[in-house]
Amino acid sequence: MAALLERDGHLPVTSVPSGHSHISIVQHIGTEDESLGQDMLEFIRYVALFPPE
Repeated sequence: MAALLERDGHLPVTSVPSGHSHISIVQHIGTEDESLGQDMLEFIRYVALFPPE
């Protein structure tokens, strides 16, 4: 983690949503379940600020 911070000047965003797997997260996009919306929005904002090179 220290090497990533040194190299990039920031750390990657991580999230472990309670009760979800990497598959169920995708399955919830576009449904009435908004429990993951805030985390997804924060990720999109982060990528907009620190686009991959």
